[in-house]
Amino acid sequence: MILGKLNSKDTSFLSDEFTLKYVKNVNKVYSPQEKVDFSREYYLSHKKLSSIVKHTLQFNPNSRASAKQLLKSSYFDDIRDPAKEELAPWKIKLETDMEGRIDYSNVEKSINS
Repeated sequence: MILGKLNSKDTSFLSDEFTLKYVKNVNKVYSPQEKVDFSREYYLSHKKLSSIVKHTLQFNPNSRASAKQLLKSSYFDDIRDPAKEELAPWKIKLETDMEGRIDYSNVEKSINS
């Protein structure tokens, strides 16, 4: 997991016990290392790009920057054209965001076995 080991702040938004148990199990098995420091790992990259990556890859959606916030970064100043910017007339709704669209029963069985 590129994010590294999750802490209590990362998982604080989880309220469902099954989900919390699943995430803790995944964290234990697949994330033994500490979180990646993108500014150190990719020190030759543009500092603002490292910041964008860091703020995009937050596990906790309450800590994750929105696309609107990220696009305001001065990193995009050279290609930004406010004259061409307009709001979309609708919001995108994905099937996976709708209640009951994902069957977690197989996941639960694998965790408890």
